[in-house]
Amino acid sequence: FFQAEDGIRDFCLSRGLGDVYKRQLKTHNEKVLAESDMKVAQMKLINLYQELIILNDMEEEDNRLISKLFETRKNKAEMEANRAKINAEIEKKAEEEVTNEKELADYIKRFDESIFCLLYTSDAADDLLCVDLGGRRIIKKK
Repeated sequence: FFQAEDGIRDFCLSRGLGDVYKRQLKTHNEKVLAESDMKVAQMKLINLYQELIILNDMEEEDNRLISKLFETRKNKAEMEANRAKINAEIEKKAEEEVTNEKELADYIKRFDESIFCLLYTSDAADDLLCVDLGGRRIIKKK
């Protein structure tokens, strides 16, 4: 077995220092590739972290909007309840109005059925200008 300076054992016999340099070059290339992969992984990690921050911000905005949605739905329910209450009051007032109109119609009917008669004294009946509303005769001085 041949052991090179970098501690790598080979089954093949060494042909000289060129094999050691070739192995060192291969190790150096692998190191450069590993460093490159590490930088790519770091960039991906940075991108993922930025996406996480954006997602957290979006989640906060979603929570705010959901809260506003529930508040709006609550307000809508209250408004619908108030509208139903007002509609019930309007119906009640309409029924009262119908009742009042019926009562008014009854009063008018009874009024129309009543017979009114003005009573004049016989002396005042001759001269309509000489009678006051009480039916008494007014004597004018000439």
